[in-house]
This record gives sequence, C-alpha cells and structure tokens, in this order.
Amino acid sequence: MAHPEVFVGRQKQIVRFQEHFTKQFKKSGFSLNPFAKKKREASYAQVFLLYGEDGFGKTSLLQAYLDAAEKVAQAQRSKIKTIYINWENYYDRKSVLPSTRVKMMDALADIFTTKELGIHEHFSYYYQTKQQIQAVEDKVETLKKANKDWAINISETVDFTELELPPRGSKSSLVPLTESEISITESKTQETTLAWLRKKDILEDQDLYLYEFSEKELVKSLVFCLQEASKAYPLLLAIDNYEIINSKDLNIWLRDHFLSTIYAEDFTGITTIVCEKNNHTQEYRNSLPETLLHFQHLENLLFTYQNTQDLAIEIGVKLTETQIKSLNEHTKGIPLVVKDSLYLLKNKIINFSDLTISLQRYSKTHQMVIQGLIERFIKHSPKSDLQKIFHLAMLRTWNVGVLSILWKTNDDKATELTFKDLADTYSFIDTNRLEMHKKVRQVLRAHLVSQSDMTKHSLMRDEIISYGKNMSIFYKNNINKLLKTLQIREELQMF
Repeated sequence: MAHPEVFVGRQKQIVRFQEHFTKQFKKSGFSLNPFAKKKREASYAQVFLLYGEDGFGKTSLLQAYLDAAEKVAQAQRSKIKTIYINWENYYDRKSVLPSTRVKMMDALADIFTTKELGIHEHFSYYYQTKQQIQAVEDKVETLKKANKDWAINISETVDFTELELPPRGSKSSLVPLTESEISITESKTQETTLAWLRKKDILEDQDLYLYEFSEKELVKSLVFCLQEASKAYPLLLAIDNYEIINSKDLNIWLRDHFLSTIYAEDFTGITTIVCEKNNHTQEYRNSLPETLLHFQHLENLLFTYQNTQDLAIEIGVKLTETQIKSLNEHTKGIPLVVKDSLYLLKNKIINFSDLTISLQRYSKTHQMVIQGLIERFIKHSPKSDLQKIFHLAMLRTWNVGVLSILWKTNDDKATELTFKDLADTYSFIDTNRLEMHKKVRQVLRAHLVSQSDMTKHSLMRDEIISYGKNMSIFYKNNINKLLKTLQIREELQMF
C-alpha cells in the first residue's frame, strides 16, 4: 500500500493563511453575508499568490492551504466549497487550452457548473448573457448583409497596414492567421462595425452597448454567478499551473478583469489562491489593493535542516545529524528531491554514500538537481519499474485501459494496485492524482529522447517499439468497438 502524502515545513505560512481565512467566519467584525457593507476591523488577504520553480512544493503548499481551510470551516461548524483548477489536468482532459478571453470564461463556466461541485444552478445568468450577446451579434450580421454599403464602408475605413501583419506569402501558398493575428483583425473589424452602426443608427442603444461591451458584460455575469454561489458557502478558488496557459493577455485578464471584478466593493465571499512558476507580484500590486494580497515565493521556503529531519522521521528513515545536513545541502532543500532521496534510502534502492556522490554530481543548479533525480532512477531502478515509469511518462494522462495492456495486468484493479506499489517506492508518483510530477515527466521524457536512437540498440529502444505496438492495438480495438456500436445503432434505426 502506498504511503499517505507527507507534508512538513511551511507551518508559519499555513498558520498565516488560517488567520486570514478564519476572518471570513468570524461572528463579529463583519457579517457572514458576503455582500454586507460592514466596515472591517482589520485588513486581511483574500488573494494568495504562490510562485516558484517546479519541484519547490507549490502544489503541496496549495493543498496544505486547502486542508487548513477545511479545518477552519469545521471548527466554525460551517462548510466551504473548494474549486480546484489545475490547468495542466484541464489540458490533459480537453487537449486544448483557452486562447482568448471569451474561451477562458467559457472554460471557467464549464468548470464551475460541473455537477460534482454543486453550484451549477447559480450560473444560468451567465449563459443567458451569452445568448443575448449571440443574438445581438447575429442581428448585426443580418444588418451587414442587408446593407450593400457595408462592404464599401469596410474598404474605405479599415487601414490594413495598421494591422502590422507579416506577409502571408503568395496566393497559392497562404499561411493561416495565428490566434493573435485573428484577434487583431477581429478587433479592427468590430471598431469599424461600431462606427458604421452609429452612423446608420439602425441598432437599438441597448443592443449597441451589448455589442460594444460584450466581453465586459460576460465577465460581470460570470463573477455575479460566482458571488451568488458564495452566498450559501464561502468559496475557495484554487488555480494551479496557470503558466501553462502561456498568454500575456490572459494573465492580464485574470488580474485586471476577473479578480478585480470579484473583489470590487469589498466583496468577502471568495478566497483565491494562484499557483504558478512566474513571479507577477508587481502586476498584481498594480491591479488589486495590497491589503487583499499575500505573496509567497517558494524559492525562499526551501527545506531547512529541521524540515529534512522531520520528513525523514515521517517517512521512517534514520539518519544522523551530519547526514541530515549533508542531504539538505546537496539537494539544495528542494522538497521534491529531498523526498525522493529519502524514499530511495527507505526502500534500500541506494545507500547513503552513493546517494551523496550522485547528489554532489548534480548540485550546481536547481535544474541539474532534478536531472540527477532522473539519472538515479534510471541507474538504480529494476527494469520492470523503468518500463512502467516510461509508460507513465509517455502517456501523460492516466489511462487505466492502456496501462492494463502495457503492464499485462488486463484488469483495472490490478493496474491501480501496481501503480500504488510504484508510488510506494518513488515519491515523484502521486497516488492522489494518479500522475507523475510535472517536472519529473519533462526531464524523463528529455532523457528518453536522448536514448531513443532507433538506428542502433539503445537503453529504451525495445520499450519504445513495444509501447508503439501496444498503443496501436489499444486504439484499434477501441475504434472497432465504436464502429460496432454505431453499426448496431444504425440497424436498430432501420427497424
């Protein structure tokens, strides 16, 4: 059976979070009604920002915050609703990430309205607003088609040289516009459309406003629904791996539009935790009142000697004080690497002397420390484990069907037990989310690519060939099952 999640250190930060969060439940100072206008007795943070490289423990601290919030609610004999959004997991499920503000709002609405969360009934207003906006846009398109001067107006009004688009090549080899180029073009077109609509005076003022400020109204409606949901229970909005969105515009939107709208007029019903690699402290300070913000850079919270010793005790590894200090120094206190090293020692995969030599070899930079973790795994793991971890790294998402074939278990429960056994040995496997640590997967994949020269025998050559064959079998079988299902449906419809 896999070990439960072990968390040590950062107690000061957790206590600080609890102090801020508890103030939402106080019976004096301000009302439990999040829309109450009572004056606060003291300021407290509502937006917590966690920054740091992969492996520094951002997600672990985020989870500790969520657990602390639950304890606060229980102590107050109340409940909270936690909305956990991991954008990497979202990408795994959807195979696409939001690329525009409207798509981001739709993605958030989709997350907020999952039945498991239990607040979906509060979001009808958002979808009504979307329908109204769509109706207005359809009306505008109809007006444009009905007025012949629209095309003339466009050609006379839009200066396409202002779009600053690079040459797209000859007509015979046109390259599709990028998302940003499409956005620029759409923005220019809307400006021209608005000028034309005002000149012609053929659209009602209310519709004209909705057409011009559709995005603003959509944000307001989404936030309103979220605030309505928080009337029943305070909401804890946890946003993890936001950097994977990789959009400067959506970073701005999150701060300047979404969060700013949530916390306008001293709203107190929602606590937000944003967890990402990049440090946007200054940008948040420019967007939101500083009294709302609490920053924590995880690079300043790497493990101390005491943290390493506490973790060793929790995991069940006996080390001397000298060994603890040596381990902490050579791992640079990076939580992921400290934990992995202790698990290697606990499971007797490597002795302390060899571990120290390996750690010293890769201790120059944080990136090399993570690289060393992979090298130790490759060198000291049994081949059977190496194959399984390779499969997990290649799959990216948990797919028990594929793994059952690859691991020759042919049984979902047996596959899950095998996974738990791996997690019991290697700390970078997370049994809670059935996945590998993001940074470990990235580094391991890079290593596998370097070892996968198919023109000659290499460490992973056979595994790569086997993986490809088994994946092909899995998807062919599933396609055949789908085709049979469709055939049966067609036959039933004929009768």
